[in-house]
Amino acid sequence: MTEITREYIEELKADWESDPIWDLEDTEGLEAYRDELKAFADTKRVEWAARRLEAEQKRLAMVEKRAAEIGCSAGVMQYIIALEDRINRLEKQTGALLEHSDYARRELASY
Repeated sequence: MTEITREYIEELKADWESDPIWDLEDTEGLEAYRDELKAFADTKRVEWAARRLEAEQKRLAMVEKRAAEIGCSAGVMQYIIALEDRINRLEKQTGALLEHSDYARRELASY
């Protein structure tokens, strides 16, 4: 078994923070550190929720601004943004396919 040192606990916290797929406070063998681990996890979850909220507020403000610029509703602007994102993804995918396919490149060049 790994020796439980302060360094080990801090490494565990860092590992969990980068990939929080388990309940940190329930880590087997670390029952003595449960309160500390729970406090850390709870603090991080609050921070992450605040960041998500801030990002969503910024996104909505951008949507409202763009909607006002072209004179449409926020809902229509969100739809436009979703279509723009889809077009960008398709262009990237097409570009990647063309890089790997001489045949496809020749076919598209003939149009």
